[in-house]
Amino acid sequence: MPAAEYGLDLAFVKPARTRPASIRNWVGNLSTAFLATSPLPPPFVALVKRAWNAWKSGQETQQLDTITIEVLPGARNLKWNDVQIHVVAGDSTNVTNVHQQCCADVEKYEALRRLPDPNGFSWDRYKTCIPETRTLQLKEMYTWIHGRREGRTGAEIFLVAAPAGSGKTALAHTISQQVHKDGHLLASFFFDQMKEQSTVSNLLASIIRGLCDVNGRVRHRVCQLLVKDTSLASAVPVRQFDELILPVCSLLPSDRYYVLIIDGLDEDHSAVLLPLLQDEIPRLPPTFRIIVTTRPEQQIMVSLANMRHIQCSEQSLTGEPTQEDLARYIQAHLRKSERYNEISSKLIADFVVKSDGLFLWAATVLNHLEFSFCPVSELRSIVYNRQPENCDGDDIATRRLDALYQRILSKLYWNDAMFVVKYRSVVGALVSLREPLSPTGLAKLYQGEVTEDDVIKVCMLLRPLLRDFSPKNPRQPIRLLHLSVQQYLTRRAPPPYRLYRNEHNRNLLRCTLLAIESELESTDAVGYTAGSWDLFHIPKIPVVTKGSILEHL
Repeated sequence: MPAAEYGLDLAFVKPARTRPASIRNWVGNLSTAFLATSPLPPPFVALVKRAWNAWKSGQETQQLDTITIEVLPGARNLKWNDVQIHVVAGDSTNVTNVHQQCCADVEKYEALRRLPDPNGFSWDRYKTCIPETRTLQLKEMYTWIHGRREGRTGAEIFLVAAPAGSGKTALAHTISQQVHKDGHLLASFFFDQMKEQSTVSNLLASIIRGLCDVNGRVRHRVCQLLVKDTSLASAVPVRQFDELILPVCSLLPSDRYYVLIIDGLDEDHSAVLLPLLQDEIPRLPPTFRIIVTTRPEQQIMVSLANMRHIQCSEQSLTGEPTQEDLARYIQAHLRKSERYNEISSKLIADFVVKSDGLFLWAATVLNHLEFSFCPVSELRSIVYNRQPENCDGDDIATRRLDALYQRILSKLYWNDAMFVVKYRSVVGALVSLREPLSPTGLAKLYQGEVTEDDVIKVCMLLRPLLRDFSPKNPRQPIRLLHLSVQQYLTRRAPPPYRLYRNEHNRNLLRCTLLAIESELESTDAVGYTAGSWDLFHIPKIPVVTKGSILEHL
């Protein structure tokens, strides 16, 4: 631990009498031997040595009324709080007490560190809505956050339910950014079914860490609770809510709002979050504001739509009300194209109408056009291609996305048997893996059955369905554009596009076991516990970092 975290207020008291030199030397030798083997942090060892030398010097001269000591000379940005070291007649009792206090501080720090700390689930300004779009929706949400709640005694939820690809996530990133600027954001969490850390436990950990950031009193209380019951750091979400979140709410300042934003409720299948939103959220103070986005799935809407503490958005994210927003979005992207001047204003207007407010559909088309041989002809073909739309709501969005995905896949080399084999191996892994691998990692997992070059070639052909794929960075994880791509390929796609996850899970399991058998031994720390050492020469436990473990393991 850095010495700065221990806070020291030094006070050295002139000894009452002088001990014989022989006793001073004996005490000095004993102290030196103790400090040489002491588990105290190095800054404290140096500090105690300075204190002893100063006291001994005072004994020898009998002339010093005060002692001036430099502590950590040259150090900067130190924080010293509420800790005193008194050296009285060589008595080291107070030094021991300081050490015990330091241990308590370390214990609290370690308790907080044991909470999960997920990466990549908070808001991102690069994923927000483009300027001057979604103004009605953002105004509605902002007004709800700051609105007065007459007679309300608990927290409330604002529910945004809209079809897949309608821009819910971009909206959540945008409101998160605005609320963060206002200083009211407690936490934001974006569920992603294709990420292994996308769990309710990590959501609760994000909320707890957000509470700790409010002020020192809240953080101190959370640490106390975690030290008192160490099982809370890894407890089920309901226990953490009851025994960590609720007890610290009374310490929160009442002059601000605490906004929690949860995106992608439909991508959590734990059967834990829905009951929390239904029954537990109203127990929070009324200064809490929770915004939730989701697809309008039946189970979710039946569970939440009619609850007294839940208000549903009245602004649609699709259809005619969003045409202007979509037009701005499409125009902004088409202006970057070299062929922009070849696209007629009528074709752009019809493209906007065809999109029907479905941002993901428009984004996928624009991405597809970048890699088309003749973008203008391809856009015209997509826009004026008729497709059945005899259903409503989320089904229309799904059918439109499916039709677009099928069109993109239909242009690949399905008559090439080798391509079909590589497609099944590479894309089968993409739809099955919980954590994405890079082309390098995927090739190493397959151990020669699929090369890195194979992975890159297949991904280049599927680039419209991938998120920010670049062949120049073979160590960047490969991610599908959206959950709807995975669902289409594994549930609704016709042959030869259809992929069967059970088949690919078995194949990936076989490859993983072979990789563990052949490559795990080269990883640092493997075999440490099997060592046989002399009791007084036990080697340090090897430090295992994420980078030291092979990606595919």
